[in-house]
Amino acid sequence: MTGWNDLDPDRQRAWYGFLRTHADVVRALDRDLQERCGISFGDYDVLVTLANGPVEGLRMGQLADAVVLSPSGVTRVVARLERAGLVERRAENQRIVRAVLTGRGRAVLDDAAPIHVAGIQRRFLDPLGDGAPGLAEAWRRIADGG
Repeated sequence: MTGWNDLDPDRQRAWYGFLRTHADVVRALDRDLQERCGISFGDYDVLVTLANGPVEGLRMGQLADAVVLSPSGVTRVVARLERAGLVERRAENQRIVRAVLTGRGRAVLDDAAPIHVAGIQRRFLDPLGDGAPGLAEAWRRIADGG
């Protein structure tokens, strides 16, 4: 059995670097969105996913899968966004509910997008430099299972 200490230091640093960088960048992007737009990183993720989805919205389960949240987690986010007038829930029948972006939600997203993209550029892409294509390829290989 291979243990953590059997990994060479570069591989250990690669893993810890991924974890640390992800946490730090997401925290900073969340702070930017909260301070400047009044929405969280998670809220932004739901809004942009709905904006890029079908006009009739997404079923709550589809939305949960797309934003990598549990069904109860996405229900809480959508309820909060609905109270703010950014999202609307529409029942197709007794079992199927869709989340739909409202006009106000679209306006908030339009205001937040440049702030979010600028944060991604400043906090992730600029420090990455010319390494973006190689990293994108590594992510693809990892997602494909190796």
